[in-house]
Amino acid sequence: MNDDSAQVEARRAQTDPWVMYLVVRSDLERTPDEVLVAAAEATVRCTDALGDVDAHREAFAEWSRRSFRKVSVRAKGKHWERLVRDYAGSVGSARGEPLVMALVPRRRSENDSFLRGLQVYNPEVVAPIGASHEDAIVPHAMCFVLNPSVPMSLGKSVAQVGHAVLMCAWSAFARGHPEPFSRWRDTGYPSAILPSSAERWARFAATDGCVTVRDAGLTEVVAGSETVRAIPPR
Repeated sequence: MNDDSAQVEARRAQTDPWVMYLVVRSDLERTPDEVLVAAAEATVRCTDALGDVDAHREAFAEWSRRSFRKVSVRAKGKHWERLVRDYAGSVGSARGEPLVMALVPRRRSENDSFLRGLQVYNPEVVAPIGASHEDAIVPHAMCFVLNPSVPMSLGKSVAQVGHAVLMCAWSAFARGHPEPFSRWRDTGYPSAILPSSAERWARFAATDGCVTVRDAGLTEVVAGSETVRAIPPR
């Protein structure tokens, strides 16, 4: 399943978009893959845990109906502590420590001074993205591969993987095959980032339940670019 072209256009057209902010804890040294896996976990955990809570139901409905837009920013120290203490959301972890927090969606105009002050997450990448080997992936993992022909920063990739995990978890394929997705949730949303290659990118596309994200072209890549594929847990 490809990202719907109408949704792509909806993300481009909003003047005051609904946004889920993915906040990366920048004082932990973690690999790019750990950041991306934590972002996937935080995104889907947030929607699962808070999407049907009365106080947040309307926000999630507006966000999902309009665009699913995500923006990655960073925080550390007292800013991270304040975020976890004062803002509604869920975290994804790496090596037993919270690494990424997904906030309940909000209109961009509703950001307070604290959120507006968080800087974009755009670190220098010193390790390769996609270091998992297919024969070493834990059971029930959802797998992702980034398009090798569309270079992206790690911050951009965080948002794209966050989009892919929801597309896969909420797909028609997931509704028709609930058991593996239930196991995936019950085991803590395990995920893996596989090395990018033209062969794997093409092979993923032919896999049952594969979803493909097409970007709206607001940052870094041309509108309509295919950026990430996800295949369901098995």
